[in-house]
Amino acid sequence: MNPEITALNRLRGALRQSVTKLENYIKQGASEDKVVLETKLTKVDTIRKKLFDLQKRYYELPPEADLTETDEAIEQMETSLKEMEVSLKYLISKYNIDDKSTKLNIKENKTGKLLSVKLPDIPLPQFSGKYEEFGNFKSQFISLIEDNDGLSNTQKLYYLKSSLTGEAKLIQTTDDTYKSLLKALEDRYENKRAVVDSQILSLINLEKLNYESAEDLRKLLDTVKKNLRTLKTLEYERNNLSDVLIINLILQKLDKETRKQFEITLKSKEVPDLDNFLTFLENRSLVLEYVNKNVPSKSFSKDQSYHKGSSSNDKQKPKYHQFAKPNKSFVVGRENKMKQCLLCNKDFHPLYRCFKFQNMSVHERIKYVSKENICKNCLNAHKGVCRSTLTCRICNSKTHNTMLHQGQTTEKKNQRSHSHRP
Repeated sequence: MNPEITALNRLRGALRQSVTKLENYIKQGASEDKVVLETKLTKVDTIRKKLFDLQKRYYELPPEADLTETDEAIEQMETSLKEMEVSLKYLISKYNIDDKSTKLNIKENKTGKLLSVKLPDIPLPQFSGKYEEFGNFKSQFISLIEDNDGLSNTQKLYYLKSSLTGEAKLIQTTDDTYKSLLKALEDRYENKRAVVDSQILSLINLEKLNYESAEDLRKLLDTVKKNLRTLKTLEYERNNLSDVLIINLILQKLDKETRKQFEITLKSKEVPDLDNFLTFLENRSLVLEYVNKNVPSKSFSKDQSYHKGSSSNDKQKPKYHQFAKPNKSFVVGRENKMKQCLLCNKDFHPLYRCFKFQNMSVHERIKYVSKENICKNCLNAHKGVCRSTLTCRICNSKTHNTMLHQGQTTEKKNQRSHSHRP
């Protein structure tokens, strides 16, 4: 055999060994070190260049040389190198995603050194099929996934499917591709009319506040602001007419005391401004939250300053302060200890006056008091035998409260008969 062909075949065998080592490296689990992966990718390029030079030298041989076997071997190595290049680039792209989403470079003013701060992983945005949430979901998903050049369309499709829940997860497409699924979502949920209708209905159907509550007032405010913000993004700007309508819608949903306090702030007969009204509600919620946090937790017992040093005869004599009207802090403290609702925990009232309890069916009330170990006669939580002398106003039974009577009496009559006492 021609000595030159022998030398070229040996060189081809050495390149084949290098390709095999790289293949085994990837099959057995590539290193998690990004630097190592980039080094292996450089190695692939180096082998490809050597293989190209080798093929060129083969083609410089005399025409009578048979290169059929050589061409097949070189073609097989080129295919292997291409597959390894794709695999290594995919593994490196995963590190690029992590670098973009979890690393923040902060440059110090004086030293100019870069500090790498590890941030929490950014979760994928979720979309359940609500029209008003699609715009925000789409913008977040495009920023995190679609604009990432390191991801293939197959990976983007996987991430998009992982982000869908509920009704949105059921949507089907003719082609199982990322572009087709995103287009199907846009066709179904980029419905301007449906979004506008949902925002208007949300404003109209605001939950009514039956009593002063910082938490419920904040929820109402958050709902209003969210609706106004969504309508603005759809190019529906506020005007004088819309502001008046919104103010009156909100006023109908406020508790009496909050509405009274707002009316006191008005110093003229002019129509109030919506922004000022929302600011008032913000301040009102802060006041209610502050007051609830500072309600005394202990009630007064007997005034020790009056009774200190008194004799046994003095104890039998009525003290003038025993009949004096208690001050406000006394009343509030006592209600906080004895009258706080067991169900809603938002107001100082007995269970039978709780709006939430009254709106329950008889079956739901019985189930609730049984679960919470509440006395079925007096509707209070206590230990031992109930000492209440109250009886059911319908059947005169001492085993249950009127609100727990299971009979033909309507719920409306049941609630009305207990609006003042159990």
